[in-house]
Formats: sequence, structure tokens, C-alpha cells
Amino acid sequence: MKNLLRHIWRMLLNPVFREINELNSKLCQVLSKLESIEVSMGGGGTHRTVIDTQNLRFCPACNKISEFLPMGVNPRKNAKCPFCYSLERGRALWLYLQRNTKILDEIFVNKLEVLHFAPERFFYDKFSNCSKVNYFPVDFNPKFKGIRDVVDIQKIQYENEKFNIIICIHVLEHIPDDNTAMKELLRVLKKSGAAYIMVPISKSYSTTFEDSAHSTPELRLKHYGQSDHVRRYGMDFEQRLVNAGFTVNTIKTEEYFSERERAIYGIIPDYIFECSH
Repeated sequence: MKNLLRHIWRMLLNPVFREINELNSKLCQVLSKLESIEVSMGGGGTHRTVIDTQNLRFCPACNKISEFLPMGVNPRKNAKCPFCYSLERGRALWLYLQRNTKILDEIFVNKLEVLHFAPERFFYDKFSNCSKVNYFPVDFNPKFKGIRDVVDIQKIQYENEKFNIIICIHVLEHIPDDNTAMKELLRVLKKSGAAYIMVPISKSYSTTFEDSAHSTPELRLKHYGQSDHVRRYGMDFEQRLVNAGFTVNTIKTEEYFSERERAIYGIIPDYIFECSH
């Protein structure tokens, strides 16, 4: 026994052994940060890979692993994919559509009419490159790259019940008359269709805050959090949609996605408002 103890003591004093032990400790630390995830592939297949969630994120929109970039007036960490430029809300909606509905299958197989305001680049690339999608990427700004039509969401020029799908992310907080805009979205949505609406919501506000006196970029930044926002939405946003005539299914991302998934995909606690007639 004494000889065994002496042997162990000599090993512990050996610098090579100590170096190996330190490397093993570091390896264990790295491995503790790795997550095994399932990655979608073309043709509907998947494969598994690992990701260091301490520094890296996996973008479900473009299937790339990278360090996400900060984004926002008060920069949010791990917000923007450097490849497809997706942000938290867009990634959350894309994952929701993939997992919880048959919408994407229908879009890419049937000739559905899709209206998309201020189109996110990755959605635009996916839909505009599919001949099965009758895609209407639109914006109020005529210089917005790639749009099909210039459209004022408060006065949409299309006929009633034209679109199967409407996507409207990061838009209504910029619109002076959001109630009219919501009613217009409902008007052009087919009876069997769905509108997916997402806006920044301040959970500390029970009701939406807006004041016409806050008419300068400086005052809007101070009170609404961004110089081109015209209000700060509160927890009454769902009711505002209902008041406009929608039936609303509210998806809370912090309940729909696990904490692990939100870390891997760079998703924040948020809301997806799935709206229908």
C-alpha cells in the first residue's frame, strides 16, 4: 500500500501528469457547454451535430453555426445571424411554422398567396425562389430592396380575402394608425388564412403607451425605445388585435421553446400572434 501511495504521489508531482490533468479539466469544461442538436437538411432529412452554446448559436433559418451579432439601440446579445441576418422574432416564427403547422408544406406545394410586409431577408429568399409561392413582398418605402409593390398598410390596395398567409413582423410599432392597419390585414386575409404578427412588447406595461406629443426622434427614443417607433406596446396587444376583429392564438416563446432551445437558436421571451377570422 505504501508503495502504491508513493507511486501516486510521484505522478501528482510529475509536471507532464499535471499538464494532462489540466487539459482534461479544460476539455470537461468545454464539453459541458456543448449541445447536441438536430440540423435540417435539404429534402426533409436531418443530421445531428454539436454546438458550443457559450459562444455559438445555430440559425434555423439558414442552418449555419456562428457567433450571432448584437443588435438594437440598446444592443441585444446574440440577436442577428451574420449569414442570413435573421433576428430573434423571425427565427422564432420560422421554427414555429416548421414545427406546429402545415403552412410551410402548403406554401411550397400549393399556389398560396403570401403577403409579407417589410420582408426579412431569409423569408424573402425562401419564398421568392419558390415557383409555387405567389409571393407579395411589400413595403411603404419604394426603395426597400426586392419589394413587389409599394403598400401603405393603413390602406392596402388589394381586394378582400386575397391572401392565405400574411407575415407582419416589426411593422405595427411604426404605424400611426395601427387599428386601421390591423383591420386592413383582416380584410385582405382569406377566411381560412392566417396572419402572423409580431411586435416588441414591454411586459411592464399593462396597456400600450402612446402620446402624440412625443413627435420627435429624441422623444420617441426616450419614451418608446426607438426613434422611429410611435408607441410602446403593452400586454394589451392581443386585445387590440381582437378589437380589430381578429381571432387570436397567442404563442409564448418561453413556453413553446425550452430554455435550451432558446439558447441554441438565439430566441428571446416573446409572443407570436397567430391571427385569423
